[in-house]
Amino acid sequence: MGENTIVPVETQNVRAVKNAVRSTVNNNGMMAVVADVGSGKTTMFNYLADYWSSNPQKFRVITVKAFESPLTKIGVIMRLMMETINSDIHIPRGIERQYKGLTDELFRFTRNRSNRVILMIDEAQDLNYQTFMDIKKIHEIAGNGMKNMFSVILFGKPHRKWDKLYAGPEIGYRMNMVLLEELTQDEMIKIAEQRFTLNFENDAVRKRFTASVKYKTPLGIEFFAKALKKELGLDESESAHVNSELVTKIPMLSLKIRAKQAGIKQHDIAEAGRQVIKHKKVNEQRVSEFMNNKLDDEQLATELTVITEQLINSSLTRKRNIISGKAN
Repeated sequence: MGENTIVPVETQNVRAVKNAVRSTVNNNGMMAVVADVGSGKTTMFNYLADYWSSNPQKFRVITVKAFESPLTKIGVIMRLMMETINSDIHIPRGIERQYKGLTDELFRFTRNRSNRVILMIDEAQDLNYQTFMDIKKIHEIAGNGMKNMFSVILFGKPHRKWDKLYAGPEIGYRMNMVLLEELTQDEMIKIAEQRFTLNFENDAVRKRFTASVKYKTPLGIEFFAKALKKELGLDESESAHVNSELVTKIPMLSLKIRAKQAGIKQHDIAEAGRQVIKHKKVNEQRVSEFMNNKLDDEQLATELTVITEQLINSSLTRKRNIISGKAN
């Protein structure tokens, strides 16, 4: 394993992925891990890839990052597979010759029946339908007494593409799908304590922490752990003692960081507040009190929270549209 490899904290999701992966690799099968952003897919992907890569005598692992494209990527994938299995290979031209070359390399490496070739694809939801069909075709390469000579492990976000693939016999009947679930409270605490070195004062603080984290995922916990340590002036690698006073700041710390990332300033919130909140005085001073958890008006704080969230979402939508070329 590499020195910088993050070992996933053992949770129900991690156990489910490990068990499914073990069965898939042993049987040269096909599987997909599907989960929302921040659920730990990338951590698991890197951990597994590093684990197999550390034993090249037995494993050949091919890692691919998928990108949206109208064209099939099977040529690129086959070349990567051949180069990984045999670094000295001369890649032939033409898709049919590449298919034959891949077949030959798979046959040579898996002549030892305990050897395994593993194709891992991250962000697999971005592959077009034809690429999925082409992967299915090369996965059917047989030899050395095996129906399939390599395994396919896909990682991706929820997408209607999975429903189409899983419902059909060509891939759906062959593929095992693992859906990652929301973390339990105990798992959230375990990740916070073991991975992000947060030391909670007592069980009551632990419960308040889990309730305060908006997204019950490893990324959501990482976000808050970093915010808490920043508030305390600590380095990310240092341990942080979390008491009841500090844990109450979590929602506001999150909102402040997200607003900053979205480019939302206090005067933007104040201006939007004046347009919506007519029954109370809204200015930058009140917004500053709100952002620093010092506002003594609970109703106004709730209204400003809603406004800030709306500004953040609008900003992120504009940025996405600019990236995708939809902006005016």
